[in-house]
Amino acid sequence: TKYQASVQYISSLPVPTLFSIRKKGGSELLCNSSVPSLGISDFCRIPEGDFALEFGNRSLRFSVANGDITSLLVYANSSGNVFLQSNLDVKKSISFLWQVPMYVVMTIGEVMFSISGLEFAYSQSPVNLKSVMLALWLLTVAFGNLLVFIVSQFQLIPNQTIEFFFFAGAAILVSVLFGFMSFFYKYTKFDKDEPQFISSTTVKKSFSESQRMAE
Repeated sequence: TKYQASVQYISSLPVPTLFSIRKKGGSELLCNSSVPSLGISDFCRIPEGDFALEFGNRSLRFSVANGDITSLLVYANSSGNVFLQSNLDVKKSISFLWQVPMYVVMTIGEVMFSISGLEFAYSQSPVNLKSVMLALWLLTVAFGNLLVFIVSQFQLIPNQTIEFFFFAGAAILVSVLFGFMSFFYKYTKFDKDEPQFISSTTVKKSFSESQRMAE
Protein backbone atom coordinates (compact mmCIF):
# COMPACT_ATOMS: atom_id res chain seq x y z
CA THR A 1 0.00 0.00 0.00
CA LYS A 2 1.29 3.45 -0.90
CA TYR A 3 0.79 5.81 2.04
CA GLN A 4 -0.12 9.32 0.87
CA ALA A 5 -1.60 11.19 3.85
CA SER A 6 -0.92 11.67 7.56
CA VAL A 7 -3.59 11.82 10.27
CA GLN A 8 -3.51 12.43 14.02
CA TYR A 9 -6.47 12.49 16.40
CA ILE A 10 -6.97 14.77 19.36
CA SER A 11 -9.32 13.66 22.14
CA SER A 12 -11.22 16.07 24.35
CA LEU A 13 -13.23 13.23 25.86
CA PRO A 14 -13.22 13.01 29.67
CA VAL A 15 -11.71 9.50 29.77
CA PRO A 16 -8.83 7.70 27.97
CA THR A 17 -10.08 6.25 24.69
CA LEU A 18 -8.85 3.61 22.27
CA PHE A 19 -9.06 4.92 18.71
CA SER A 20 -8.91 2.87 15.51
CA ILE A 21 -8.92 3.86 11.85
CA ARG A 22 -10.31 1.52 9.21
CA LYS A 23 -11.01 1.91 5.53
CA LYS A 24 -14.67 2.77 4.96
CA GLY A 25 -16.56 -0.47 4.35
CA GLY A 26 -13.47 -2.58 5.07
CA SER A 27 -12.06 -4.54 7.96
CA GLU A 28 -8.36 -3.73 7.63
CA LEU A 29 -7.03 -1.94 10.70
CA LEU A 30 -4.77 0.93 9.64
CA CYS A 31 -4.14 2.70 12.97
CA ASN A 32 -4.80 1.75 16.58
CA SER A 33 -3.74 3.71 19.66
CA SER A 34 -4.98 4.68 23.10
CA VAL A 35 -5.24 8.42 23.72
CA PRO A 36 -5.60 9.86 27.23
CA SER A 37 -8.16 12.53 28.05
CA LEU A 38 -7.22 15.77 26.32
CA GLY A 39 -4.40 13.87 24.63
CA ILE A 40 -2.95 13.78 21.12
CA SER A 41 -1.96 10.69 19.16
CA ASP A 42 1.06 10.27 16.92
CA PHE A 43 0.62 10.80 13.20
CA CYS A 44 -0.67 7.79 11.31
CA ARG A 45 0.09 7.39 7.61
CA ILE A 46 -2.84 6.20 5.51
CA PRO A 47 -3.74 6.17 1.79
CA GLU A 48 -6.18 8.71 0.41
CA GLY A 49 -9.88 7.89 0.52
CA ASP A 50 -12.79 7.57 2.95
CA PHE A 51 -12.24 6.17 6.45
CA ALA A 52 -13.95 5.49 9.75
CA LEU A 53 -12.55 6.59 13.11
CA GLU A 54 -13.79 4.04 15.64
CA PHE A 55 -13.78 4.28 19.43
CA GLY A 56 -16.03 2.42 21.87
CA ASN A 57 -19.25 1.65 20.03
CA ARG A 58 -19.06 4.79 17.90
CA SER A 59 -17.80 5.35 14.36
CA LEU A 60 -17.16 8.74 12.73
CA ARG A 61 -16.48 9.21 9.03
CA PHE A 62 -13.75 11.37 7.47
CA SER A 63 -11.85 11.67 4.19
CA VAL A 64 -8.28 12.55 3.24
CA ALA A 65 -6.67 13.39 -0.09
CA ASN A 66 -3.19 12.90 -1.49
CA GLY A 67 -0.64 14.93 0.49
CA ASP A 68 -2.99 15.96 3.32
CA ILE A 69 -1.78 16.32 6.90
CA THR A 70 -4.96 16.31 8.98
CA SER A 71 -5.82 16.64 12.68
CA LEU A 72 -9.06 14.96 13.78
CA LEU A 73 -10.57 16.56 16.90
CA VAL A 74 -13.00 14.33 18.80
CA TYR A 75 -15.13 16.16 21.35
CA ALA A 76 -18.39 15.71 23.25
CA ASN A 77 -21.01 18.32 24.11
CA SER A 78 -22.92 18.67 27.36
CA SER A 79 -25.58 16.20 26.14
CA GLY A 80 -22.99 13.49 25.62
CA ASN A 81 -23.11 13.60 21.81
CA VAL A 82 -19.71 13.03 20.22
CA PHE A 83 -18.55 15.00 17.17
CA LEU A 84 -15.59 14.92 14.84
CA GLN A 85 -13.95 18.06 13.51
CA SER A 86 -11.36 17.72 10.75
CA ASN A 87 -8.70 20.42 10.57
CA LEU A 88 -6.55 20.40 7.45
CA ASP A 89 -3.08 21.52 8.56
CA VAL A 90 -1.27 21.13 5.24
CA LYS A 91 -2.92 20.70 1.87
CA LYS A 92 -1.40 19.13 -1.20
CA SER A 93 1.96 20.64 -2.13
CA ILE A 94 2.43 22.06 -5.63
CA SER A 95 5.53 23.12 -7.51
CA PHE A 96 6.67 26.73 -7.23
CA LEU A 97 7.10 26.72 -11.02
CA TRP A 98 3.35 27.36 -11.29
CA GLN A 99 4.19 30.95 -10.32
CA VAL A 100 6.41 31.45 -13.39
CA PRO A 101 3.57 32.03 -15.94
CA MET A 102 1.92 34.57 -13.59
CA TYR A 103 5.13 36.56 -13.16
CA VAL A 104 5.76 36.44 -16.92
CA VAL A 105 2.32 37.90 -17.64
CA MET A 106 2.76 40.54 -14.92
CA THR A 107 6.18 41.54 -16.29
CA ILE A 108 4.85 41.83 -19.84
CA GLY A 109 1.97 43.97 -18.60
CA GLU A 110 4.35 46.19 -16.61
CA VAL A 111 6.65 46.70 -19.60
CA MET A 112 3.81 47.42 -22.04
CA PHE A 113 1.81 49.70 -19.73
CA SER A 114 4.05 51.41 -17.19
CA ILE A 115 7.09 52.17 -19.34
CA SER A 116 5.07 53.22 -22.39
CA GLY A 117 2.86 55.38 -20.14
CA LEU A 118 5.86 57.17 -18.64
CA GLU A 119 7.31 57.71 -22.11
CA PHE A 120 3.99 59.10 -23.35
CA ALA A 121 3.63 61.50 -20.41
CA TYR A 122 7.21 62.70 -20.89
CA SER A 123 7.16 63.11 -24.68
CA GLN A 124 3.75 64.81 -24.86
CA SER A 125 4.44 67.54 -22.34
CA PRO A 126 6.47 70.77 -22.68
CA VAL A 127 9.81 71.13 -20.96
CA ASN A 128 8.49 73.10 -18.01
CA LEU A 129 5.73 70.54 -17.31
CA LYS A 130 7.53 67.23 -17.84
CA SER A 131 8.15 66.57 -14.16
CA VAL A 132 4.57 67.56 -13.31
CA MET A 133 3.12 65.21 -15.93
CA LEU A 134 5.32 62.34 -14.74
CA ALA A 135 4.17 63.01 -11.17
CA LEU A 136 0.52 62.97 -12.28
CA TRP A 137 1.07 59.68 -14.10
CA LEU A 138 2.58 58.11 -10.98
CA LEU A 139 -0.31 59.58 -8.98
CA THR A 140 -2.70 57.39 -10.98
CA VAL A 141 -0.67 54.37 -9.78
CA ALA A 142 -1.11 55.58 -6.20
CA PHE A 143 -4.88 55.84 -6.70
CA GLY A 144 -4.92 52.28 -8.06
CA ASN A 145 -3.02 51.00 -5.03
CA LEU A 146 -5.42 52.91 -2.77
CA LEU A 147 -8.39 51.23 -4.47
CA VAL A 148 -6.84 47.79 -3.92
CA PHE A 149 -6.17 48.65 -0.27
CA ILE A 150 -9.75 49.80 0.37
CA VAL A 151 -11.35 46.78 -1.31
CA SER A 152 -9.02 44.28 0.40
CA GLN A 153 -8.65 45.84 3.83
CA PHE A 154 -12.36 46.50 4.39
CA GLN A 155 -13.39 43.25 2.65
CA LEU A 156 -15.90 44.97 0.40
CA ILE A 157 -15.95 41.75 -1.65
CA PRO A 158 -16.05 38.78 0.77
CA ASN A 159 -15.30 36.15 -1.87
CA GLN A 160 -11.64 36.40 -2.91
CA THR A 161 -12.29 34.74 -6.27
CA ILE A 162 -14.85 37.43 -7.12
CA GLU A 163 -12.40 40.06 -5.85
CA PHE A 164 -9.72 38.88 -8.30
CA PHE A 165 -12.24 38.88 -11.16
CA PHE A 166 -13.26 42.41 -10.13
CA PHE A 167 -9.69 43.69 -10.43
CA ALA A 168 -9.23 41.85 -13.73
CA GLY A 169 -12.46 43.33 -15.07
CA ALA A 170 -11.41 46.82 -13.94
CA ALA A 171 -8.08 46.42 -15.77
CA ILE A 172 -9.87 45.31 -18.95
CA LEU A 173 -12.28 48.26 -18.71
CA VAL A 174 -9.42 50.74 -18.31
CA SER A 175 -7.60 49.17 -21.26
CA VAL A 176 -10.69 49.60 -23.45
CA LEU A 177 -11.05 53.24 -22.38
CA PHE A 178 -7.37 53.91 -23.07
CA GLY A 179 -7.70 52.34 -26.50
CA PHE A 180 -10.75 54.48 -27.28
CA MET A 181 -9.02 57.68 -26.15
CA SER A 182 -5.82 56.90 -28.04
CA PHE A 183 -7.80 56.46 -31.27
CA PHE A 184 -8.87 60.13 -31.17
CA TYR A 185 -5.70 61.53 -29.63
CA LYS A 186 -3.58 63.87 -31.74
CA TYR A 187 0.11 63.68 -30.97
CA THR A 188 2.04 66.87 -30.32
CA LYS A 189 5.51 67.29 -31.76
CA PHE A 190 7.74 69.83 -30.09
CA ASP A 191 10.52 71.53 -32.04
CA LYS A 192 13.75 71.13 -30.13
CA ASP A 193 15.03 74.47 -31.45
CA GLU A 194 12.01 76.40 -30.16
CA PRO A 195 11.49 77.15 -26.48
CA GLN A 196 8.64 75.13 -24.99
CA PHE A 197 7.98 77.52 -22.16
CA ILE A 198 7.26 81.21 -21.64
CA SER A 199 9.96 82.99 -19.70
CA SER A 200 9.36 86.02 -17.48
CA THR A 201 11.38 88.16 -19.92
CA THR A 202 9.05 87.22 -22.77
CA VAL A 203 6.01 88.11 -20.65
CA LYS A 204 7.44 91.53 -19.74
CA LYS A 205 8.36 92.22 -23.38
CA SER A 206 4.88 91.29 -24.60
CA PHE A 207 3.29 93.44 -21.90
CA SER A 208 5.47 96.44 -22.87
CA GLU A 209 4.59 96.04 -26.54
CA SER A 210 0.88 95.89 -25.66
CA GLN A 211 1.17 99.12 -23.68
CA ARG A 212 2.92 100.86 -26.60
CA MET A 213 0.27 99.77 -29.03
CA ALA A 214 -2.45 100.99 -26.68
CA GLU A 215 -0.81 104.43 -26.49
